[in-house]
Amino acid sequence: MDKCRSMNTSKAAVDRPINGAEEPSTREKLNAKSRVVSEPPPTSTKDALPLLASSKTKDDPIVFPWMGIVANIPVEYKEGHTRYAIVEFKGDWSRFMNAMTFGKAFELDKHGKRDWNLERCRDDKLYAWIACHEDYYSQSLIGNYLRKNGDLKSVIQIQVEKKGEIHGCYAT
Repeated sequence: MDKCRSMNTSKAAVDRPINGAEEPSTREKLNAKSRVVSEPPPTSTKDALPLLASSKTKDDPIVFPWMGIVANIPVEYKEGHTRYAIVEFKGDWSRFMNAMTFGKAFELDKHGKRDWNLERCRDDKLYAWIACHEDYYSQSLIGNYLRKNGDLKSVIQIQVEKKGEIHGCYAT
């Protein structure tokens, strides 16, 4: 019987809060597991390359200056209106990281380009991705805009050009 009491006592000690702190509820524990931790953006292109969408590599061409496409925008159907919008990012490396984070956030939420292309899975939420060669060469208003306002380049090409610009500034 003493043995049982000591087991119950030790069990009770485990269940009691320590230093007046309450044990988190089951809901709080579940919310903590699914909470997204926001980290500061990477500071270099080397750190930012993992932010490229999983299907893309640093050799795959994307639209530069960086542009994102947002789809499924609710609009009243009129002539010339699409359900798409273009998000333009400046052409520097911090905006590259912002653009990649933008695209990756939608992809992780199952609202990226691949999910948009699976027509049976669409819902009423927004879908978005970073503009790439498919979008650039599409025969649509979006494709026309991308060709008029951007170029199709790989991240490596842009790195080489940016290094050349920096070295050119020092040379003159």
